[in-house]
Amino acid sequence: MKVDKAVRLAPPRQRLSRFISRAFRRPVSEVEASRYFALFDQVKQTGKSDADAMRATTQAVLSAPAFLFLAETQPASE
Repeated sequence: MKVDKAVRLAPPRQRLSRFISRAFRRPVSEVEASRYFALFDQVKQTGKSDADAMRATTQAVLSAPAFLFLAETQPASE
């Protein structure tokens, strides 16, 4: 898959937000996304590169129940 140069050069939080929404197949709240941003920041603080922090965060997203299971909404009862 070819990645657009603009996406590659986007700030990490912007790339993560886009990835999380696509992985979860729905818009993601700021509170939900902030957990993954915190993980990214935590990995960076250990001296790891952006790529390593992105890799760890991506693994966390792909392990999340919101990715593994598609939640079906119940129709409103009449």
